[in-house]
Amino acid sequence: MNVLTVALQGIRGILDREKVEREILLRHSLGVLFALCFGKRYPERVSFLIIANFAIPAASRVRIMKRMLEIMAVLPGWINVRIVKRQLGRLLKDYQDRFWLSYLTGPIADTPLRYIGNHYRCIYDFLQNWAISPEALKLWKGDALILESDQERVSTAERTAMESPFPRAAVHCFRNAGHMSWITPADKLVLAVANFLRTGYDSKLRQPVARNPSSPGSCAVWPAQP
Repeated sequence: MNVLTVALQGIRGILDREKVEREILLRHSLGVLFALCFGKRYPERVSFLIIANFAIPAASRVRIMKRMLEIMAVLPGWINVRIVKRQLGRLLKDYQDRFWLSYLTGPIADTPLRYIGNHYRCIYDFLQNWAISPEALKLWKGDALILESDQERVSTAERTAMESPFPRAAVHCFRNAGHMSWITPADKLVLAVANFLRTGYDSKLRQPVARNPSSPGSCAVWPAQP
């Protein structure tokens, strides 16, 4: 049994205990792995998927990621903590909020980041064993909102691969934003999600995603809200 399967069973167990029959899954970055795989494994349990700052990696990136994960999996925990805190610091360099800087890069972050190895194992498992495609999610009949940022280091092909399993998805692009969209434009994120949940999917309001071909990795050019 792989790592993600165990995690998904745990999530389902929590929902069963809390008597939640269908849920709205809002996930960011690594958390999207769990949302996609949960929707694939238990499609009847998910009403809405809201996916932020995640893309299906291209084959060339998968090879690099696997090698990096193999190396980081054997590094001492304190080194991984230092690496992740430095990465988070770079992502927040233009957002000088004392609370988030302290919470994610200060001493308080050391304890949760000690378990970052579990995250690496989940990512590796996803890359190795889980295929996310229109066929993989064909049994899921809910609506999806995909949240992107224009400064995310993601190619157009990777963005398109992320959207292909969700032909009816609404796509919203945050301008002048990077990977940490749930913090840096938090008010805009809340508004986009609220509008989506309020209106749901309406085929009369959605259009095909259009991108700027001269700008690799560009966001969709139309907003999620009508």
